[in-house]
Amino acid sequence: MTDIADIQHAFASGQITKPQYIAQMHEAHAALFAYAAFVRESGVVSVELKDGKVMMTTRDHGITMVCPEHALRTAALEILNFGAYEETEMQMILRMLAALGKEDAVFFDVGANHGWYALHVAKLFPRMTVVAFEPIPETFRTLTDNIALNGLPNIHAKNIGLSDRDGIVDFYHTPSEPGNASLHNLEWGKDSGIRMFPSATVRCRVRTMDRVVREHSLTVDFIKCDVEGAERLVIAGGLEIITAQLPVLFMELLRKWSARFQYEPNDVIRMLSQIGYRCFTAYEHGLASFESMDERTVETNFFFLHAAKHRALIESLEKPRNVASFRSFCP
Repeated sequence: MTDIADIQHAFASGQITKPQYIAQMHEAHAALFAYAAFVRESGVVSVELKDGKVMMTTRDHGITMVCPEHALRTAALEILNFGAYEETEMQMILRMLAALGKEDAVFFDVGANHGWYALHVAKLFPRMTVVAFEPIPETFRTLTDNIALNGLPNIHAKNIGLSDRDGIVDFYHTPSEPGNASLHNLEWGKDSGIRMFPSATVRCRVRTMDRVVREHSLTVDFIKCDVEGAERLVIAGGLEIITAQLPVLFMELLRKWSARFQYEPNDVIRMLSQIGYRCFTAYEHGLASFESMDERTVETNFFFLHAAKHRALIESLEKPRNVASFRSFCP
Protein backbone atom coordinates (compact mmCIF):
# COMPACT_ATOMS: atom_id res chain seq x y z
CA MET A 1 0.00 0.00 0.00
CA THR A 2 1.24 3.46 -0.91
CA ASP A 3 2.51 5.38 2.13
CA ILE A 4 0.52 8.62 2.38
CA ALA A 5 3.21 10.29 4.50
CA ASP A 6 5.81 9.59 1.78
CA ILE A 7 3.57 11.10 -0.89
CA GLN A 8 2.98 14.19 1.21
CA HIS A 9 6.71 14.56 1.83
CA ALA A 10 7.48 14.17 -1.85
CA PHE A 11 5.03 16.92 -2.74
CA ALA A 12 6.13 19.26 0.06
CA SER A 13 9.79 18.86 -0.96
CA GLY A 14 9.07 19.47 -4.64
CA GLN A 15 9.88 15.93 -5.80
CA ILE A 16 6.48 15.53 -7.47
CA THR A 17 4.13 18.03 -9.13
CA LYS A 18 0.67 18.94 -7.89
CA PRO A 19 -1.07 16.77 -10.55
CA GLN A 20 1.22 13.86 -9.62
CA TYR A 21 0.43 14.42 -5.95
CA ILE A 22 -3.32 14.40 -6.62
CA ALA A 23 -3.07 11.22 -8.70
CA GLN A 24 -0.93 9.39 -6.13
CA MET A 25 -3.17 10.43 -3.25
CA HIS A 26 -6.19 9.20 -5.21
CA GLU A 27 -4.48 5.83 -5.55
CA ALA A 28 -3.83 5.78 -1.81
CA HIS A 29 -7.43 6.76 -1.01
CA ALA A 30 -8.69 3.84 -3.10
CA ALA A 31 -8.38 1.75 0.05
CA LEU A 32 -11.31 3.70 1.51
CA PHE A 33 -13.60 2.61 -1.30
CA ALA A 34 -12.37 -0.96 -1.10
CA TYR A 35 -13.23 -0.96 2.61
CA ALA A 36 -16.66 0.52 1.90
CA ALA A 37 -17.43 -2.44 -0.37
CA PHE A 38 -15.94 -4.91 2.10
CA VAL A 39 -17.85 -3.55 5.10
CA ARG A 40 -21.15 -3.70 3.21
CA GLU A 41 -21.02 -7.51 3.37
CA SER A 42 -19.84 -7.72 7.01
CA GLY A 43 -21.32 -7.45 10.48
CA VAL A 44 -19.79 -3.97 10.72
CA VAL A 45 -22.04 -1.22 9.40
CA SER A 46 -19.45 1.58 9.45
CA VAL A 47 -15.78 2.33 9.96
CA GLU A 48 -15.04 5.84 11.19
CA LEU A 49 -11.73 7.70 11.22
CA LYS A 50 -11.78 10.44 13.82
CA ASP A 51 -9.06 12.33 15.68
CA GLY A 52 -6.45 9.69 14.91
CA LYS A 53 -8.65 6.77 15.96
CA VAL A 54 -10.32 4.00 13.99
CA MET A 55 -13.80 3.09 15.25
CA MET A 56 -16.18 0.41 14.04
CA THR A 57 -19.93 0.16 14.62
CA THR A 58 -21.73 -3.18 14.55
CA ARG A 59 -24.65 -3.74 12.22
CA ASP A 60 -26.93 -5.61 14.62
CA HIS A 61 -27.03 -3.49 17.79
CA GLY A 62 -25.07 -0.37 16.80
CA ILE A 63 -22.21 -0.88 19.26
CA THR A 64 -19.23 1.38 18.50
CA MET A 65 -15.74 0.26 19.49
CA VAL A 66 -12.26 1.74 19.13
CA CYS A 67 -9.76 -0.46 17.30
CA PRO A 68 -6.29 -0.01 18.85
CA GLU A 69 -3.63 0.36 16.16
CA HIS A 70 -1.43 -2.56 17.17
CA ALA A 71 -4.12 -5.07 18.16
CA LEU A 72 -4.28 -8.08 15.85
CA ARG A 73 -7.54 -9.32 17.35
CA THR A 74 -10.45 -7.43 18.90
CA ALA A 75 -14.17 -8.21 18.83
CA ALA A 76 -14.76 -5.59 16.14
CA LEU A 77 -11.91 -6.89 13.99
CA GLU A 78 -13.13 -10.46 14.40
CA ILE A 79 -16.52 -9.38 13.02
CA LEU A 80 -14.82 -7.56 10.15
CA ASN A 81 -12.56 -10.55 9.41
CA PHE A 82 -14.93 -13.45 10.01
CA GLY A 83 -18.44 -12.02 9.98
CA ALA A 84 -19.33 -12.60 13.64
CA TYR A 85 -17.89 -12.85 17.14
CA GLU A 86 -19.22 -15.33 19.73
CA GLU A 87 -22.68 -14.73 18.32
CA THR A 88 -24.29 -17.86 19.78
CA GLU A 89 -22.99 -17.06 23.26
CA MET A 90 -24.10 -13.43 23.06
CA GLN A 91 -27.60 -14.37 21.96
CA MET A 92 -27.86 -16.88 24.80
CA ILE A 93 -26.71 -14.33 27.40
CA LEU A 94 -29.27 -11.80 26.17
CA ARG A 95 -32.00 -14.46 26.17
CA MET A 96 -31.13 -15.49 29.73
CA LEU A 97 -31.04 -11.92 31.02
CA ALA A 98 -34.46 -11.27 29.52
CA ALA A 99 -35.82 -14.51 31.02
CA LEU A 100 -34.57 -13.59 34.49
CA GLY A 101 -37.27 -10.92 34.52
CA LYS A 102 -35.23 -8.54 36.65
CA GLU A 103 -34.83 -5.14 35.00
CA ASP A 104 -32.42 -3.88 37.66
CA ALA A 105 -30.18 -6.98 37.59
CA VAL A 106 -26.43 -6.73 38.24
CA PHE A 107 -24.09 -8.11 35.58
CA PHE A 108 -20.38 -8.68 36.32
CA ASP A 109 -18.02 -8.71 33.32
CA VAL A 110 -14.80 -10.17 34.73
CA GLY A 111 -11.98 -9.74 32.25
CA ALA A 112 -13.97 -7.18 30.30
CA ASN A 113 -11.18 -6.39 27.82
CA HIS A 114 -12.60 -3.75 25.44
CA GLY A 115 -16.13 -4.33 26.68
CA TRP A 116 -17.84 -6.49 24.04
CA TYR A 117 -20.22 -8.17 26.49
CA ALA A 118 -20.53 -5.25 28.90
CA LEU A 119 -21.47 -2.82 26.11
CA HIS A 120 -24.18 -5.07 24.71
CA VAL A 121 -25.76 -5.82 28.07
CA ALA A 122 -25.69 -2.17 29.17
CA LYS A 123 -27.18 -0.90 25.91
CA LEU A 124 -29.91 -3.52 25.55
CA PHE A 125 -30.83 -3.49 29.25
CA PRO A 126 -30.42 0.16 30.26
CA ARG A 127 -31.79 -0.36 33.79
CA MET A 128 -29.27 -3.06 34.60
CA THR A 129 -26.02 -2.31 36.41
CA VAL A 130 -22.95 -3.60 34.59
CA VAL A 131 -19.65 -3.77 36.48
CA ALA A 132 -16.71 -4.29 34.13
CA PHE A 133 -13.40 -5.45 35.62
CA GLU A 134 -10.28 -4.91 33.51
CA PRO A 135 -6.85 -4.79 35.21
CA ILE A 136 -4.56 -3.84 32.28
CA PRO A 137 -4.27 -0.01 32.17
CA GLU A 138 -3.91 0.23 28.38
CA THR A 139 -6.87 -2.08 27.77
CA PHE A 140 -8.86 -0.28 30.45
CA ARG A 141 -8.40 3.03 28.62
CA THR A 142 -9.91 1.52 25.47
CA LEU A 143 -12.75 0.08 27.56
CA THR A 144 -13.58 3.50 29.02
CA ASP A 145 -13.33 5.08 25.54
CA ASN A 146 -15.89 2.55 24.28
CA ILE A 147 -18.21 3.21 27.20
CA ALA A 148 -18.09 6.95 26.48
CA LEU A 149 -18.58 6.46 22.74
CA ASN A 150 -21.77 4.49 23.36
CA GLY A 151 -23.07 6.78 26.10
CA LEU A 152 -23.67 4.04 28.66
CA PRO A 153 -23.78 5.43 32.22
CA ASN A 154 -24.94 2.08 33.63
CA ILE A 155 -21.47 0.56 33.09
CA HIS A 156 -19.13 0.98 36.05
CA ALA A 157 -15.59 0.23 34.90
CA LYS A 158 -13.08 -0.97 37.51
CA ASN A 159 -9.36 -0.95 36.75
CA ILE A 160 -8.77 -4.11 38.79
CA GLY A 161 -8.74 -7.84 38.25
CA LEU A 162 -10.53 -10.45 40.34
CA SER A 163 -8.63 -13.33 41.92
CA ASP A 164 -8.49 -15.48 45.06
CA ARG A 165 -6.79 -12.76 47.13
CA ASP A 166 -6.26 -9.00 47.29
CA GLY A 167 -2.95 -7.57 46.20
CA ILE A 168 -0.67 -6.20 43.48
CA VAL A 169 0.44 -8.77 40.92
CA ASP A 170 2.24 -8.99 37.57
CA PHE A 171 0.16 -9.56 34.45
CA TYR A 172 1.71 -10.59 31.15
CA HIS A 173 0.48 -8.36 28.35
CA THR A 174 1.24 -7.27 24.79
CA PRO A 175 -0.61 -4.60 22.75
CA SER A 176 -0.85 -6.96 19.76
CA GLU A 177 -2.89 -9.51 21.75
CA PRO A 178 -4.94 -7.48 24.28
CA GLY A 179 -7.28 -10.41 24.88
CA ASN A 180 -4.49 -12.69 26.08
CA ALA A 181 -3.38 -10.80 29.19
CA SER A 182 -2.88 -13.28 32.02
CA LEU A 183 -1.26 -13.87 35.39
CA HIS A 184 0.89 -16.47 33.61
CA ASN A 185 2.86 -16.11 30.43
CA LEU A 186 0.75 -17.90 27.82
CA GLU A 187 3.69 -18.25 25.42
CA TRP A 188 3.85 -21.83 24.17
CA GLY A 189 7.18 -21.80 22.35
CA LYS A 190 8.29 -21.81 18.76
CA ASP A 191 7.41 -25.44 18.12
CA SER A 192 3.77 -25.16 19.20
CA GLY A 193 2.52 -23.43 16.06
CA ILE A 194 0.97 -20.71 18.24
CA ARG A 195 2.06 -17.09 18.03
CA MET A 196 4.36 -15.98 20.82
CA PHE A 197 2.06 -14.33 23.37
CA PRO A 198 2.85 -11.89 26.21
CA SER A 199 6.45 -10.93 26.73
CA ALA A 200 6.13 -7.90 29.03
CA THR A 201 4.70 -7.54 32.52
CA VAL A 202 2.53 -4.81 34.02
CA ARG A 203 1.73 -4.36 37.70
CA CYS A 204 -2.02 -4.51 38.38
CA ARG A 205 -4.32 -4.61 41.38
CA VAL A 206 -6.48 -7.65 42.08
CA ARG A 207 -9.27 -8.19 44.61
CA THR A 208 -11.63 -10.97 45.54
CA MET A 209 -15.18 -10.93 44.27
CA ASP A 210 -16.45 -11.66 47.78
CA ARG A 211 -14.86 -8.49 49.14
CA VAL A 212 -16.00 -6.29 46.23
CA VAL A 213 -19.60 -7.50 46.50
CA ARG A 214 -19.73 -7.08 50.27
CA GLU A 215 -18.22 -3.58 50.17
CA HIS A 216 -20.82 -2.36 47.67
CA SER A 217 -23.74 -4.39 49.09
CA LEU A 218 -24.51 -5.93 45.69
CA THR A 219 -26.66 -8.84 44.65
CA VAL A 220 -25.08 -10.29 41.52
CA ASP A 221 -27.37 -11.96 39.00
CA PHE A 222 -24.99 -12.87 36.17
CA ILE A 223 -21.20 -13.30 35.99
CA LYS A 224 -19.27 -13.48 32.74
CA CYS A 225 -15.67 -14.57 33.38
CA ASP A 226 -12.91 -14.77 30.77
CA VAL A 227 -9.52 -14.38 32.43
CA GLU A 228 -7.18 -16.57 30.36
CA GLY A 229 -6.74 -19.50 32.72
CA ALA A 230 -7.37 -17.81 36.07
CA GLU A 231 -11.07 -18.74 36.17
CA ARG A 232 -10.61 -21.06 39.14
CA LEU A 233 -8.96 -18.25 41.12
CA VAL A 234 -11.89 -15.93 40.39
CA ILE A 235 -14.40 -18.57 41.49
CA ALA A 236 -12.40 -19.35 44.64
CA GLY A 237 -12.33 -15.66 45.53
CA GLY A 238 -16.07 -15.35 44.99
CA LEU A 239 -17.29 -18.72 46.24
CA GLU A 240 -18.96 -17.25 49.31
CA ILE A 241 -21.04 -14.84 47.25
CA ILE A 242 -21.72 -17.37 44.49
CA THR A 243 -22.93 -19.91 47.05
CA ALA A 244 -25.19 -17.36 48.73
CA GLN A 245 -26.55 -15.55 45.66
CA LEU A 246 -26.43 -18.29 42.97
CA PRO A 247 -25.92 -16.10 39.89
CA VAL A 248 -25.83 -17.48 36.35
CA LEU A 249 -22.21 -17.92 35.25
CA PHE A 250 -20.66 -17.84 31.78
CA MET A 251 -16.99 -18.81 31.58
CA GLU A 252 -14.29 -19.58 29.09
CA LEU A 253 -12.42 -22.75 30.09
CA LEU A 254 -9.42 -23.91 28.07
CA ARG A 255 -7.17 -26.82 29.02
CA LYS A 256 -4.07 -25.16 27.55
CA TRP A 257 -4.56 -22.03 29.69
CA SER A 258 -5.65 -23.70 32.92
CA ALA A 259 -2.60 -25.99 32.76
CA ARG A 260 -0.43 -22.95 33.44
CA PHE A 261 -2.34 -22.51 36.69
CA GLN A 262 -1.90 -26.16 37.71
CA TYR A 263 -5.53 -27.23 37.36
CA GLU A 264 -7.89 -28.52 34.70
CA PRO A 265 -11.32 -27.17 33.65
CA ASN A 266 -13.07 -30.18 35.21
CA ASP A 267 -11.92 -28.87 38.60
CA VAL A 268 -14.11 -25.79 38.06
CA ILE A 269 -17.04 -27.91 36.89
CA ARG A 270 -16.74 -30.09 40.02
CA MET A 271 -16.33 -27.08 42.32
CA LEU A 272 -19.56 -25.56 41.06
CA SER A 273 -21.44 -28.87 40.93
CA GLN A 274 -20.81 -29.25 44.67
CA ILE A 275 -23.04 -26.22 45.29
CA GLY A 276 -25.75 -27.35 42.89
CA TYR A 277 -24.70 -25.97 39.52
CA ARG A 278 -25.08 -27.75 36.19
CA CYS A 279 -22.78 -27.05 33.24
CA PHE A 280 -24.05 -26.39 29.72
CA THR A 281 -22.80 -25.42 26.28
CA ALA A 282 -24.78 -23.13 23.99
CA TYR A 283 -25.55 -23.99 20.41
CA GLU A 284 -27.88 -22.56 17.79
CA HIS A 285 -31.01 -24.15 19.21
CA GLY A 286 -30.53 -23.90 22.97
CA LEU A 287 -28.44 -25.38 25.79
CA ALA A 288 -26.89 -28.83 25.89
CA SER A 289 -25.87 -30.44 29.18
CA PHE A 290 -22.10 -30.84 29.59
CA GLU A 291 -20.55 -33.25 32.09
CA SER A 292 -16.76 -33.19 31.76
CA MET A 293 -13.97 -32.12 29.45
CA ASP A 294 -11.47 -34.42 27.72
CA GLU A 295 -9.06 -34.27 24.81
CA ARG A 296 -11.96 -34.51 22.34
CA THR A 297 -13.78 -31.45 23.70
CA VAL A 298 -13.96 -28.57 21.22
CA GLU A 299 -16.19 -26.24 23.23
CA THR A 300 -14.46 -23.43 25.12
CA ASN A 301 -17.38 -21.37 26.52
CA PHE A 302 -19.67 -22.76 29.21
CA PHE A 303 -22.81 -21.71 31.08
CA PHE A 304 -23.44 -22.71 34.69
CA LEU A 305 -27.01 -22.63 36.01
CA HIS A 306 -28.11 -23.66 39.47
CA ALA A 307 -30.31 -26.75 39.25
CA ALA A 308 -32.88 -25.44 41.75
CA LYS A 309 -32.80 -21.65 41.40
CA HIS A 310 -32.67 -21.71 37.59
CA ARG A 311 -34.93 -24.73 37.07
CA ALA A 312 -37.44 -22.85 34.92
CA LEU A 313 -34.67 -21.34 32.82
CA ILE A 314 -33.06 -24.75 32.32
CA GLU A 315 -36.38 -26.33 31.33
CA SER A 316 -37.00 -23.62 28.74
CA LEU A 317 -33.50 -23.70 27.21
CA GLU A 318 -32.22 -27.28 27.50
CA LYS A 319 -33.08 -28.92 24.18
CA PRO A 320 -31.86 -31.84 22.06
CA ARG A 321 -29.66 -30.74 19.21
CA ASN A 322 -32.18 -31.63 16.50
CA VAL A 323 -34.95 -29.21 17.45
CA ALA A 324 -35.90 -26.12 15.50
CA SER A 325 -33.81 -23.06 16.22
CA PHE A 326 -35.05 -20.61 18.83
CA ARG A 327 -35.48 -17.06 17.61
CA SER A 328 -32.67 -14.62 18.31
CA PHE A 329 -33.41 -12.26 21.17
CA CYS A 330 -33.77 -8.68 20.00
CA PRO A 331 -35.02 -6.32 22.71
